[in-house]
Amino acid sequence: MPEERKPQAEDKYIIRFPDGMRDRLKDAAKANNRTLNAEIVARLERSFTADKEVEQIAFESGFETSMLREDVARLTALLQKANESKANQSQNTDEIADKVATRLLKMIPIPLENLDRLTPDYAKPGFKRANPSKSE
Repeated sequence: MPEERKPQAEDKYIIRFPDGMRDRLKDAAKANNRTLNAEIVARLERSFTADKEVEQIAFESGFETSMLREDVARLTALLQKANESKANQSQNTDEIADKVATRLLKMIPIPLENLDRLTPDYAKPGFKRANPSKSE
């Protein structure tokens, strides 16, 4: 039959604290109405709980981050399509304007060389507005 375990003897561990830590732990134990040993054990237990919480938060954040990355990729694709569509619309508008102008010019019974005579001066290339003369 195996011998019964004696936790008091087997679970002891000698630890060296950095300068001042023992005093800080004693003060915390007193403030929490615990023994020094109970304060140390409580703090160790809390660290294990905190580790699990940190792991959970990291997991959830990783999940949220991957979802955000997917959303960004989807939005980027939509923006690219919208920009391409806008560029195509602009190109289509220019093409349509050219076709309309060509048809209108074909419909006008005036020879093209006379068209310059019908164009107002302000629409001609190189037109400069005359400055009103200043009174001296």
